[in-house]
Amino acid sequence: MTSAYRDDRDAEENGEWVTAVRGYMLVNDDPAYPEAADRRTVCQVRQKALELQDELLLHAESGNWKAVLDIGEELRTLDPAAAGPEGRTTHAQLELLYARARRADNAGKVQTARRLMYKRVRPPQ
Repeated sequence: MTSAYRDDRDAEENGEWVTAVRGYMLVNDDPAYPEAADRRTVCQVRQKALELQDELLLHAESGNWKAVLDIGEELRTLDPAAAGPEGRTTHAQLELLYARARRADNAGKVQTARRLMYKRVRPPQ
Protein backbone atom coordinates (compact mmCIF):
# COMPACT_ATOMS: atom_id res chain seq x y z
CA MET A 1 0.00 0.00 0.00
CA THR A 2 1.46 3.35 -1.02
CA SER A 3 1.65 6.22 1.43
CA ALA A 4 -0.77 8.20 -0.77
CA TYR A 5 -3.36 5.43 -0.56
CA ARG A 6 -2.79 5.16 3.17
CA ASP A 7 -3.45 8.90 3.36
CA ASP A 8 -6.71 8.34 1.46
CA ARG A 9 -7.75 5.67 3.95
CA ASP A 10 -6.84 8.00 6.84
CA ALA A 11 -8.93 10.76 5.26
CA GLU A 12 -11.86 8.37 5.02
CA GLU A 13 -11.49 7.28 8.64
CA ASN A 14 -11.41 10.94 9.71
CA GLY A 15 -14.56 11.84 7.77
CA GLU A 16 -12.70 13.92 5.22
CA TRP A 17 -14.91 12.60 2.43
CA VAL A 18 -13.90 14.95 -0.38
CA THR A 19 -10.19 14.31 0.18
CA ALA A 20 -10.76 10.55 0.27
CA VAL A 21 -12.85 10.61 -2.91
CA ARG A 22 -10.17 12.51 -4.79
CA GLY A 23 -7.50 10.08 -3.68
CA TYR A 24 -9.56 6.99 -4.50
CA MET A 25 -10.30 8.40 -7.96
CA LEU A 26 -6.57 8.42 -8.71
CA VAL A 27 -6.32 4.66 -8.15
CA ASN A 28 -9.85 3.76 -9.24
CA ASP A 29 -8.74 1.55 -12.15
CA ASP A 30 -5.52 0.27 -10.58
CA PRO A 31 -5.78 -3.50 -10.02
CA ALA A 32 -3.55 -3.12 -6.95
CA TYR A 33 -6.46 -1.31 -5.23
CA PRO A 34 -9.59 -3.31 -6.11
CA GLU A 35 -11.65 -1.80 -3.27
CA ALA A 36 -10.91 1.82 -4.23
CA ALA A 37 -14.07 2.21 -6.35
CA ASP A 38 -16.31 0.90 -3.57
CA ARG A 39 -14.58 3.08 -0.98
CA ARG A 40 -14.98 6.11 -3.25
CA THR A 41 -18.70 5.41 -3.60
CA VAL A 42 -19.16 5.09 0.18
CA CYS A 43 -17.34 8.38 0.73
CA GLN A 44 -19.43 10.11 -1.93
CA VAL A 45 -22.64 8.93 -0.24
CA ARG A 46 -21.41 10.10 3.16
CA GLN A 47 -20.42 13.50 1.77
CA LYS A 48 -23.83 13.91 0.10
CA ALA A 49 -25.57 12.89 3.34
CA LEU A 50 -23.55 15.47 5.26
CA GLU A 51 -24.49 18.19 2.76
CA LEU A 52 -28.17 17.22 2.95
CA GLN A 53 -28.10 17.24 6.76
CA ASP A 54 -26.64 20.75 6.71
CA GLU A 55 -29.30 21.88 4.24
CA LEU A 56 -32.04 20.27 6.33
CA LEU A 57 -30.86 22.08 9.46
CA LEU A 58 -30.78 25.43 7.63
CA HIS A 59 -34.37 24.94 6.47
CA ALA A 60 -35.43 23.88 9.96
CA GLU A 61 -33.88 27.01 11.45
CA SER A 62 -35.84 29.17 9.00
CA GLY A 63 -39.10 27.26 9.54
CA ASN A 64 -39.32 25.92 6.00
CA TRP A 65 -40.97 22.68 7.13
CA LYS A 66 -41.92 21.34 3.70
CA ALA A 67 -38.28 21.57 2.60
CA VAL A 68 -37.23 19.80 5.80
CA LEU A 69 -39.54 16.89 4.99
CA ASP A 70 -38.42 16.75 1.35
CA ILE A 71 -34.74 16.70 2.31
CA GLY A 72 -35.44 14.20 5.08
CA GLU A 73 -36.98 11.87 2.51
CA GLU A 74 -33.96 12.27 0.25
CA LEU A 75 -31.70 11.48 3.20
CA ARG A 76 -33.72 8.37 4.10
CA THR A 77 -33.33 7.15 0.53
CA LEU A 78 -29.61 7.87 0.49
CA ASP A 79 -28.69 6.71 4.00
CA PRO A 80 -31.45 5.79 6.48
CA ALA A 81 -29.04 6.14 9.40
CA ALA A 82 -28.42 9.79 8.50
CA ALA A 83 -32.05 10.83 8.14
CA GLY A 84 -33.77 13.29 10.44
CA PRO A 85 -30.90 14.80 12.42
CA GLU A 86 -31.92 15.95 15.88
CA GLY A 87 -35.55 14.97 15.30
CA ARG A 88 -36.01 17.80 12.82
CA THR A 89 -38.20 15.85 10.40
CA THR A 90 -40.60 14.85 13.18
CA HIS A 91 -40.69 18.47 14.34
CA ALA A 92 -41.45 19.55 10.76
CA GLN A 93 -44.32 17.04 10.56
CA LEU A 94 -45.78 18.46 13.77
CA GLU A 95 -45.43 22.06 12.62
CA LEU A 96 -47.26 21.31 9.37
CA LEU A 97 -49.94 19.31 11.16
CA TYR A 98 -50.55 22.11 13.67
CA ALA A 99 -50.70 24.66 10.85
CA ARG A 100 -53.44 22.58 9.21
CA ALA A 101 -55.27 22.40 12.54
CA ARG A 102 -55.08 26.19 12.98
CA ARG A 103 -56.44 26.73 9.44
CA ALA A 104 -59.31 24.33 10.14
CA ASP A 105 -60.07 26.06 13.44
CA ASN A 106 -59.99 29.50 11.77
CA ALA A 107 -62.42 28.17 9.16
CA GLY A 108 -64.80 27.07 11.91
CA LYS A 109 -64.11 23.36 11.44
CA VAL A 110 -63.63 22.66 15.12
CA GLN A 111 -63.92 18.86 14.93
CA THR A 112 -61.34 18.69 12.14
CA ALA A 113 -59.05 20.98 14.09
CA ARG A 114 -59.32 18.80 17.21
CA ARG A 115 -58.70 15.63 15.23
CA LEU A 116 -55.57 17.16 13.69
CA MET A 117 -54.29 18.47 17.03
CA TYR A 118 -54.47 15.03 18.60
CA LYS A 119 -53.24 13.08 15.61
CA ARG A 120 -50.10 11.07 16.26
CA VAL A 121 -47.10 11.73 14.12
CA ARG A 122 -45.24 8.60 13.17
CA PRO A 123 -41.46 8.76 13.02
CA PRO A 124 -40.09 8.37 9.48
CA GLN A 125 -39.49 4.76 8.49
